[in-house]
Parts: sequence; structure tokens; C-alpha cells
Amino acid sequence: MASTVGAGSVGNALSELNAGATAGDAASGAGTLTALSYDDDRGGVVGRVVRTVDAFKSGLVGVLYIMAHRSVVSNTADAIYVSIGCIQLIAVVLPHSSKWDFHLEASVNTWSYIASLSKVDMALIYWLGWIPIYVSVGVVAASLLNGLYVGYSWRKKNFHHFWTIRLLRKTAHLLVTILYVPILGLFTTEISMCQASGMLPDWRCSIVTPIMVVLGVVFAGMSLMVAATFFEPDPTAATFTSRSHSRIDVLHNLFETVLVCLSAMLEKTSTGAAPMAFALISLACTGTVAFLYTWYQPYYRTVANERRAVASWLATWTVLAGTFARQVLQPTASIAPLFFGGYVFIVPLAILCTRSRRALLSTMSISDCRNEFEVELCCRIANVDVAHKTEIATEDIDRSSAKFVQGFDRFPSSIFLCIFYSMFLQYIKKSPLIARRYILRAVQMSPTLDQSFFLYQQKRALEDGVDCNSGVLSFVQREKYIREAKMLDQKCCRALLQFWGELLSPKPDMLMVVANSNSVSLLTKKAGEAYANLLRMGSNSPATLYMYAGFLETIVNSPDDRALCTSRRNNRNEGNRGSERTERRHWGVGWAPKPTWTSSQLRWLCRHRNAKRIRSARLSAATSWRPFCSARTSRRVGLGTSCSRPGTTLSRSSRRSTSSTASIGTLAERRIWLTAGLRRALCFRCTSPSRLSARTASISICTSPSFRPRRRAEQRMSRR
Repeated sequence: MASTVGAGSVGNALSELNAGATAGDAASGAGTLTALSYDDDRGGVVGRVVRTVDAFKSGLVGVLYIMAHRSVVSNTADAIYVSIGCIQLIAVVLPHSSKWDFHLEASVNTWSYIASLSKVDMALIYWLGWIPIYVSVGVVAASLLNGLYVGYSWRKKNFHHFWTIRLLRKTAHLLVTILYVPILGLFTTEISMCQASGMLPDWRCSIVTPIMVVLGVVFAGMSLMVAATFFEPDPTAATFTSRSHSRIDVLHNLFETVLVCLSAMLEKTSTGAAPMAFALISLACTGTVAFLYTWYQPYYRTVANERRAVASWLATWTVLAGTFARQVLQPTASIAPLFFGGYVFIVPLAILCTRSRRALLSTMSISDCRNEFEVELCCRIANVDVAHKTEIATEDIDRSSAKFVQGFDRFPSSIFLCIFYSMFLQYIKKSPLIARRYILRAVQMSPTLDQSFFLYQQKRALEDGVDCNSGVLSFVQREKYIREAKMLDQKCCRALLQFWGELLSPKPDMLMVVANSNSVSLLTKKAGEAYANLLRMGSNSPATLYMYAGFLETIVNSPDDRALCTSRRNNRNEGNRGSERTERRHWGVGWAPKPTWTSSQLRWLCRHRNAKRIRSARLSAATSWRPFCSARTSRRVGLGTSCSRPGTTLSRSSRRSTSSTASIGTLAERRIWLTAGLRRALCFRCTSPSRLSARTASISICTSPSFRPRRRAEQRMSRR
């Protein structure tokens, strides 16, 4: 997440830097991907064409930026994508005998058939005919239309459908990863069948072949462009695909495209130099990618680099001990033991090579680095690939910064080094203004296409951290923070419920109590950060302030801050005659919302209380629920030391009637009252921002005999 800076003098300085960025973009010419300004004086056909091209470029940049913005991939999803991609690449470089006979042994041929099932192209054509090809064409066309719509919305700054961005991200990621080889294989299979004499009618080949060629070129170009831009550059991001650059991934996709096209064009050719040429090209492509993943390690996570290195070396060994060995060795020689035995040793050897290279780079001097990528690897902090370690030691940051300075002395005109240092300054050192300086320096060096987009992405991230506009990106960020705040807010309530449920059990486990209290503290901190990010964007909507007011009063236990936030919300709602009535209804004056229970909450309740107590607690909570006493006495809820404020002490008759009740002072009855209030608050949390107080929750208060609920709750229990 881009670090933000305050207003005032810093904002003025950034405005000057923005002006400098505009001048730098103009000096860089058409090489950059920033949107060009319109010139009203340009007229005629040439002017319309130039404006159309500028609009298309701006929309394309917007689409790529939206797709690449905060792209998160989990550890499990990343492992699945890499595994499927590895099997698909093995199926490409080790063709089955039905497609291309390399005279492989039966066991190797069986493995080739199993791997070919991951491509699903020939299997789908065999079972469903030409329907998969039409479906693939429809998916690619729908993705292009969705991209055009998102680009148009970005260009017009008028966006109303958030689901289109989600769909575009999902489809783009799938089309670049696990669906790339199958769809491209379907297109090339159609073309190869048209080239083979007698397999398809002439009229169909004359119509379908040009369409498939155009779609294949567009699909491959779109995939390469997405692969070059669809990644998260933040070193501290939670995604497992965050990396410093994407050139190795683009090269990997390019090699996959070449191998799929060669396999489709040269299949059925078992004689001549075609098998040997295909084996050599496959070995060169897979070996190059395997070496680059092992040597340069573009991903910040060590496990992500190891996965891709292992997958690439497995594909390289498949070619080396499979098709290439079959062409070199005698036809009578058996390659199956070498082929399958090598798989056992390739995996640990690839991991060992990757870790050895990383250990070597951590001690390498900058003067020994041969390019800027090795400089970035030497400057990379060791604990940055751990997701929960967001606080990095100051000594490590200073050491990395000094290495970057030495790298600039060695490579003064390197654009990538400026990009790497700007990422370090922006995400780790939290110095956005200095990062902006190096971005402007890189813009003036005539960057390439991927470098230009990367610079544009970094510059937009810096600008969005200071001044979020009303465009689509602001909409996306606001929706993201709102969902995050709601989710963490509900998790805080569930954690409090688990805390009190364990604490008030007959035999509480203090280890669980401490763990639940730590969970409450961590979730409260994260929820506060989510609300701070939401308000920092300038989201002054009444709904946001309504949520934040309840969070401040009952989770943070700060009624004063809640009053300020509520007054701010009332000012936003000025002129609305029903706002006071809504506020009065919300704060519990004779009104109870309809409970909305989730399955996890119901399972928890059924596990800790029987059905009768659940019904009685919900009935008492819905009829006349009152919050407990607190030291600061908020009107919603609180678990405090005593009823010390006026109006909260119990009358003598009430205390007498309470003490005369046999079970009113027992811990079991207090637990029923407490859990009833907690359940009531938890139900209320699903529809409104009522909160439970984590700060005033005290073990000694709830277990002491002097703890009593308010007057109406005791009177209700005494009447029973």
C-alpha cells in the first residue's frame, strides 16, 4: 500500500513534483504511457485520428492499471497455478505418440498422455467436437469487450459497476496462467487441421483460418501485455506474486507461445530434422527460463521463486531426458529409468540451487554485480518475504539504501535501478517524495514499454496516496476499504464473544483467554487502520461516519471521539428531518433490529449453550435489552468497574429483591445476562455499528459477586 503524506507544505512540494512529472512526461515523448492532453486546435481527419489514438492509449493504460492494482494471490492458489502450468508445459514439450511420434517407450508415452490431459484441447475436441473452440472464441471476445468497457469508464471518469473490474481481473489472470496454453492450443489445432489435406472442408478453412489467426495473434499479444503488467510491486504486500519486475514471466509466456505454435505446425512430422529441431528449441527455451528463475529470482517471496525454478527445471529435464535423449541415443537404449529417476533429484537440486544463489547474493559486493538486477537482489532485505513481518529493522533499511547508492555509482544510467530504488523508498523506507524524484529521473531516460507502464503505475500510486480523485480508482479503493472495515469490525465482535465465552465457562482455559484477548487487540488495531484509510480518502459519507462512530465508542471505548464523529455525521445529514429519529432508533430507545445470524455464530451458540437458554436469552435481549454498566457509561454497551454515575446505581428495594432471589447472584445467572447482551450486540453488529467494549472488559469485574447489571435487567430477573 502506498504510503501517504500530509497536507500543507508537503502537499505544495508534491504539487511542484507533479508539475515536474508533467514536464518530464512531455520530454519523454510518445515512449511513455501517460495520457496525452488534448489540443483543441487540431482539426480534420488527422486530429480525430490523433485524439482517438490518445483516448485508446489512455483507456488501455487504465485497464492495465486497474487489473494490476492490488492483485492478490494466496499461497495455495499460487501453488496450484504453478503446478498446472508446469504439467501443461511438459505436455507441450513431450508430445503424445498420437500427435507426434518420437518413438518413446510405453511408460514415458503414458506419462505424456496423462500430462496432455491438462491441456484439455484434444480431449474436448474428441468428446465435444468444435464446441470448445467456439467457447474459447466467446471467452476471449467477452474479455476484450469487458476490457473496452472498463477502459471507456476509466476514460470518462464515470464508473458504476465494480463487478466488471473483478471479472476482468479474474479472467485476465486465468487467461494468462492456466488457460493460456489450452486456448492457444485450440486455435493452433484448428489452423493445423485446415493445413492438413482432407480433414476439413475448403469453405470452412477459408473462413475459419483467418479468424483463428487474428484471434490467436490478438490473444497472444493481450496475454503478453497482461503478463508484463499484472503484478504487485509492493515488497510488503500479502500476495505471493509480488515481484520487482516481470521480464522473466513475459519471456516464459513468449516461449510457451513459440512451443505451442511449433508443436501444432510440426506435428505428424516424424522424419527429417523436425523432431531434432523441436527438441533443441524446447531445450533452449525451458533451460533459459529455468536458469533465469534460479539466477535472478524476481519474486520477493523465496517460496515463489523456488516453485517456479522447480517447475522450469522439471520441464527442462523432460526435454533433456525425453525427446532430446531419444534423438541422440540409440533406438534400442532405454530412457525410462533416467527419465523418471531424474524427477526425484531435480526437485531438491533446484531448491538447493535457488537458496545457494540467494545466500551468495546476500554477501555479494555491489562492485561484483554485472547488472542492475543483481544490484536489486543484493539490496533486497532478507525478511521482506515474510508476510507478517511488516516492521523491518532500521539497520537493514540503512544498509540497503547505502547499497542502492553504490549501485547508482556503478550503473548511473539504469532505468530499472531507478525503478527498484523508488519501490524501496515508497514501500519500505516510506519516503514518497524522494521516490517521486527517482521516478521523474527514470521518465527522462526514454524507458521501454514495460518500464513506462511501471513508472506510470508508481506515479499513480504516489498521487493516489496524497489526493484521491473521483475516478474509478478512488471508487475501487473506497469499496475495498469499506469491505475491509466491515469484515474486521465483525471479527472484533466475534473475538470478543469467544473471549467472554471462554472466560465465563465453568473451567476457563487461561491460555485460550490470553490468546483471545490478543486476537481482540490485533483485530482492533487492523480495524482502526482500515477506518483510518477510509477516512483518509475523504470518505465523509454518513454511512461511513455512522460505522466509525460506533467503532470508536464501543470497541475503542472512546465516547468523546464518537461524539465528534456523530456531530460530523449530523452536519453531513443537515437538512434531513429524519436523521434524529434514525439516531434515536439506533441507540436503543425502544427498538430492536431483527437479528441476522450466520451459520458460524449459530454453531458457536449451540456448542456453548443449550437451545432453551438460547431462546430465553434471545427473548430477553429482544424485549427489553439494556447494556451493562461501564466506567465511562456509554448508552450502547460496556463492561465496567461499577455503577458509579448518577442514574446507574441500584435502589435499595431493587438490591433487596435481587438478593432475595436465590439464583440472581450466582455466576451462572451473570453468565446468562452477559451472553444475552453479547448475543444481542452481535446480532446488532450485523445490521448497525453497535459495538462491544474491549477496553473495559475486566476479568475481576465479571467474576466478582458485586457485579450487577442495570436496574431493569435485575427487576426483570427478580420478577421471574
